[in-house]
Amino acid sequence: MSDAQKPKPQHAPKAPHEDPIFLESTPARPIRILGEYIHPLVQLKREEIGDTIVMFGSARIESQEAAEARCTRLKNEKTSKMPAAKLAKHRAALRHAKRL
Repeated sequence: MSDAQKPKPQHAPKAPHEDPIFLESTPARPIRILGEYIHPLVQLKREEIGDTIVMFGSARIESQEAAEARCTRLKNEKTSKMPAAKLAKHRAALRHAKRL
């Protein structure tokens, strides 16, 4: 059979980066991990962001009313009979509540 008579494929195989089945496969996991690193890096450079702070977890702030109530409660507690370590802990909590 000559080259002119050979059947031609209907389409060429997809490039690996255009093949979602491949990209979601286990062998392509390193590619996905690398993409998760490079993508934000490119975005930060595009926005000319040089320094960042990354925070994990979440923070919940008390309402003003709750902070004031806690502050009042701590002020009213009798501290004279408390051990020094417990007193220091309560004073630290009071300072924290005042900052809120």
